[in-house]
Amino acid sequence: MGRLEIKSWDEVPEFENEAQEAGFWATHYLSEALAEEAQVVDPITFELLEPRKKSATRRTA
Repeated sequence: MGRLEIKSWDEVPEFENEAQEAGFWATHYLSEALAEEAQVVDPITFELLEPRKKSATRRTA
């Protein structure tokens, strides 16, 4: 049996935890139209850090 297409946000239940949500999305997928209307609410940005001047390795005798 294939995954079920979700055509409305009303078809997506409230989840009690991440495991429950993962189980739901393992058997369902968003329709193309619904996926196109989805928006990123908190985009992730990455900042490049300067390389360390000294090693961070701690040596013990």
